[in-house]
Amino acid sequence: MSTPYRFIQSRSDFGNAISNWFKKNDWPQSITESVAKEVNEWEGGPWASQQSTAINGKLDPKATYFIASGCYNNFIHKGDFSKIKDQALKEKLKGSKAFTHNNGRLFDGADFFRMFTGLIEVPKKYKEINSNLNDVAQKYGSLLREHFLKIKRNEMMSTKDAWESFINQPYAQTIKKEHLNTINDLFREDIDLKLENLEVFREYYGKCPVLPPFLSMSKVKLSKQLNDLNIQLEKYVAETSKQDTNLKLKSKSTKK
Repeated sequence: MSTPYRFIQSRSDFGNAISNWFKKNDWPQSITESVAKEVNEWEGGPWASQQSTAINGKLDPKATYFIASGCYNNFIHKGDFSKIKDQALKEKLKGSKAFTHNNGRLFDGADFFRMFTGLIEVPKKYKEINSNLNDVAQKYGSLLREHFLKIKRNEMMSTKDAWESFINQPYAQTIKKEHLNTINDLFREDIDLKLENLEVFREYYGKCPVLPPFLSMSKVKLSKQLNDLNIQLEKYVAETSKQDTNLKLKSKSTKK
């Protein structure tokens, strides 16, 4: 039974963290309930109504909420979705990232409870997403799309031929298929580029993997704005990478 609402900072922080986790994975609030019902291996959801209340900072949960959160998180971490029969749900789960500490350690039910009560801080990756950088990433994506169109027109190619030329460039041969799909969706205006996309690219390639194929497939020069934004975003992801490396080294040192 819920108690009368009163603002508690740690609960608000918890809600924001869960919300940002869901945003990073592009999940609806109902996804934990959908998975729990499909898998049927643990009790307590978490139910969609609980997640909605949690995100609003008004959750007054029972212990089963945290236990179920840990079970769901572990399920995501393992990445085995063979028990999911709903194909749309299975597709939504592909590539999902579990909730982790700053050092990469998986959150369990007790950790979710500690974060809810303020005994541990929200990991930095789940604090308020920098909307300004997301806007910059979206603008950067638009400029990449515009440059692809410039190449297509300059070389007098169809969209299909331009894409074939892109993926046949030497550097493009090193790009993972799932990332090529993201780039193709970007060029087709099916998605906007997000900061999370650039962070994934940094993890795998150390930079934006779109520019090298552009430079080898055509003599069309990059615009000054595209160059400037690329420098700005590469600086950001480089700093993020350095921070992550320092955290991992600190964690290893602590364990010793």
